[in-house]
Amino acid sequence: MPRTSASNKQLVAKYLREFPAEIRSDGDILYCTACDKRVSCSQRSQAIQHIATRSHIENKNRNKERTSYQAFLTSPSSSKSTLSTDLCRALVRADIPFHKLKNPHFKGFLETYIGKKMPDE
Repeated sequence: MPRTSASNKQLVAKYLREFPAEIRSDGDILYCTACDKRVSCSQRSQAIQHIATRSHIENKNRNKERTSYQAFLTSPSSSKSTLSTDLCRALVRADIPFHKLKNPHFKGFLETYIGKKMPDE
């Protein structure tokens, strides 16, 4: 009998069991807890590759440092999208061009005090 492919929900549940400290889900979509970013669940290797990336490891270490200082963090479910939206809105209203986010001093300042990697543009 031919093998049938697992459904998306089955894959999500499987990866949640396999990487409980690294990944969370809303039922259909996988999110990286350290990066607060969507991770593809179509192939296991994509989740493994994301977990091995330098940015993921940096975010994970940064989050560990932040939790040692602040024990009452809010749920990160939509914080990145909220952060990106709020940052975009603030820059537009202040008439600051998006390319200013590429300035290493400004970007470093934001990453230091926000605790997340900032989008380039």
